[in-house]
Amino acid sequence: VDWVGFDVKAAFCDYPRITGARSGNAAQRALSYVLASGRPCEIRCTVDEAMLSVDDADRMARQLAEMGITRLVL
Repeated sequence: VDWVGFDVKAAFCDYPRITGARSGNAAQRALSYVLASGRPCEIRCTVDEAMLSVDDADRMARQLAEMGITRLVL
């Protein structure tokens, strides 16, 4: 694998509301694996304003920054 594109739907605590999943733990763990691989990656989120508020997007961006992500494509 030369490059990974990874879609994040929301802050991981918001996954149940946004995706219907029981939690965002699996997504967070998968992203951790991508980051640990050292492969170039693009982390992105399609923002639907009906589901993800500015505050939600900010919370997601801060959480991703804490994981070491320096560029988030919205």
